[in-house]
Order: sequence, then C-alpha cells, then structure tokens
Amino acid sequence: MLVIGTATFALEPPPLPPAPEGLTPSPPSSAPAAVTPPAPVPAAARPTPPFRAQLPIPAVVPPGTGAPPVATSSPTNIPGPKIQFDATIYDFGKVMSGQQVKHTFCFTNTGSQDLVLSNVQGSCGCTALGDWAHQVKPGESGQIPVVFNTANYNYPVTKFVTVVCNDKTQPFVSLQLKGIVWKPIDVSPPVASLFLRPDCPFGSVTIRITNGLEQLLLLSVPESNNRLFAAELRTNNLGREYLVIISNTAALPPGSVQGQITFKTSVTNVPVISILTWANSQPAMNIVPLRIDLTQAPLPTNQLRYVTIINNSTNPVALSEPSVDAKDANITVTESQPGRYFTVVLTFPTGFELPAGRAGSFTVKTTHPQFPLVKVPIYQPARPAPPALILKRPAPLTPAPAAIIPQPPRPLAQPREPVPLPRNADVPASTNPPPLPPVLTSP
Repeated sequence: MLVIGTATFALEPPPLPPAPEGLTPSPPSSAPAAVTPPAPVPAAARPTPPFRAQLPIPAVVPPGTGAPPVATSSPTNIPGPKIQFDATIYDFGKVMSGQQVKHTFCFTNTGSQDLVLSNVQGSCGCTALGDWAHQVKPGESGQIPVVFNTANYNYPVTKFVTVVCNDKTQPFVSLQLKGIVWKPIDVSPPVASLFLRPDCPFGSVTIRITNGLEQLLLLSVPESNNRLFAAELRTNNLGREYLVIISNTAALPPGSVQGQITFKTSVTNVPVISILTWANSQPAMNIVPLRIDLTQAPLPTNQLRYVTIINNSTNPVALSEPSVDAKDANITVTESQPGRYFTVVLTFPTGFELPAGRAGSFTVKTTHPQFPLVKVPIYQPARPAPPALILKRPAPLTPAPAAIIPQPPRPLAQPREPVPLPRNADVPASTNPPPLPPVLTSP
C-alpha cells in the first residue's frame, strides 16, 4: 500500500498557486493553450538557486525481502610478506606427567616478499624449540617444531609460543599447546617448605600422596638424607592416599637448609618417591644496610641515607632514642608496620665532616630482648690533604772545562839492530830441529 500511495502521489499534478487580486483564474481547458516563450534573461540577472544537499535516494524494498545489501569496498592487496598457519592451537589431550609432547606448527608465506622470522620464544623453560625456518620465500612453507616437557605438571595446562616476523599485518603470532597432564602418583605440594621464626624455631608441613593407578600403592618407612629433618608417614586410605608430616629436629641457624625425604614404593614404574625439603630460619632482627657510607668530606650538598629495621619475631617491638654521634645530622623514624617494619632517614647537611681518623655511628634502642641496642657505623673519606709547597733549589755551578794544550807529536821509535851472540854462547834449542846439511858424494 505504501508503494501504491507513493506512485499515485507522483502522478497527481501539483496545485496551482493562488491568483493575484483582481484576476479570476480561468478554468483549465482540455485543449492546450499557446505558450509564448519568455524573453531571455541575462546570466548576471538570474537569481542564484539555493544550495540543496544531495541526499542519497533510499532504495524501495518490497516487503518480506529483507534489508538492502550494504556496499563494501573490496580489500586492497598490500604487497609484502604474509604468514598463515595451518593451525595456531594444538590440543594434545591427556598425557601422563613426565612425557614429552611434540608438535610441529606449519605455516605458509602467502605474500609477495620473503617472510623473515626474527624470533620464536616459548613461555617457559619447559617448552623447547627445534630448528625453525628463519626465512621463507613467497608461496613456500616453513615449520616450527615444539617440545613440551610435562614433568612436574599435574593439571590442565596451556603453553604459549610467540613468533615475531616481518608481516606488517600480524608481526606477533601466538601459538598454543594445551591439554591435561596427570600423574599416576601425585605428591602435593611437591616441595616441603618450612618458614621458621626466631621465637618459634620448630615447624612442620603436611604432604599428601595420592595414587591414581588401578594397583595399590605401598610405601616404605621414610628416609632423610639430612639429620635436621624427620618425616612421619600416616595412612588415610591404604594403597590410595597417604599423609607425610615433615618437621625439623633441631633449632636451625639463620639462613637456608635443604634435605630430601625418600620412600620406596611397590609400583614398578615409580620405584622411589622423593620430596625436597627446604627450611628458612630468619634472624630475630634484620638491619639493612649494616654500614653507612658518605662521600668525601666536606659534603657538597645535603645527603640522605636510609636504614631499614625489620622485626621477625612474633612479639612487636618499639624503637626509642635514635641518635648520631655527629653534629648537625637529622634523624626521622617512620613505622610502616607497627612493631615490625621501621625506616630511618638520616639527613647529613652540606659541609658535614666526620672527625679525621674516626668513624661515626647511628644508634637506636629497642624493646627486643636479644637486640636492646642497634648500632650502624658511619664512614666517610677524609678531606684530601693540601699539596705540599715545593721549593726549587738553584742548579749547582758547573766548573769551566780546562784548557787543552796541544802536545807536539812524538818521534817514531827506531828499529833496533839485532845483538850478535858470542860464538860460544848456547843457542836455545828450537822445537823444530835445523835441517841437515847436504851430503856430497863423489862420483
């Protein structure tokens, strides 16, 4: 009906305008009247038509045909590399803890330029990567091998692998490995952690061992490789569930101590169950830092130094009478946690200088019976000594060189004549005998 009404309205002629006063409009006749063309009007005298916005004409849709289609621009092909994976999520299902899940993610370069993978990284150390493709030409494919070590997992798990490439549309691609890891024998928690306070030196932790196999699990008496730890085995459900209470046997010094509790089992695949035991014994009070160091004297500007005092005991403590054995130093004590956490701000003014050859100290009294007085030494390099005055000595006088008197040349020595030997004088025997005289023979 809307369409028919619209068409009828379009066919009806528009109403005539009202006739001016004094004139009676003539009724319309069926014969057309002669039309006299109007005189031409100069372009400059023509009125300027008002501006009308060009609005889009709505399409007429027959009833029951649905909304008109929306015109969309066709996507433009951006030149460059394009990475496309066959699948970015791999569900490995349900596996036993300790098994390795191996999967290879395959991708193709659907772009027009070489695809470069600059980095591929797993979310943790349990996810190892094989030799993955670093550069792939257009139209070729590459692989990213992944190995997930399920040891120490016993619940639904999801691991991520991040791929960084030169694809401008998706420079980062996230790959997922997900599934359920279950343990035939579950130890929860896997590590026994003891946090010991100075006024509560003994503690314990409970470990639950659950058997998920069809066969029964029997455990031996627990053994400890550290005499400071002991374990007690309790049976909740024989062959199915056990409780292990691990505790320290002696008061431990401040610091960390480790041990291991082991059980022998009746299951062939899991012959031994080991529980790592770790204990941390805190000191009664922590002072950080243990010394205060200032720059070289005198200080060029104001300097602030902070001292933190932590009370690890059960009972709260209070601080009183903070002092510094140096002049003009200012002290401010802030209590962040009442009775437990204190922050001391020491302000050293410009020009501050400790006495030469002596260290200062910051002290404060506490209500802790083991630490009635806290003392932190203060050190500062001494003022540099002024340079010594060096007097230059006059250079020693150098005596004038003596005059050199030329000497006349000496006459050459004349060779001496040989002294004749007397006839009867003994001639020293020579090492070489004299030659024999010639022997004359008569004919």
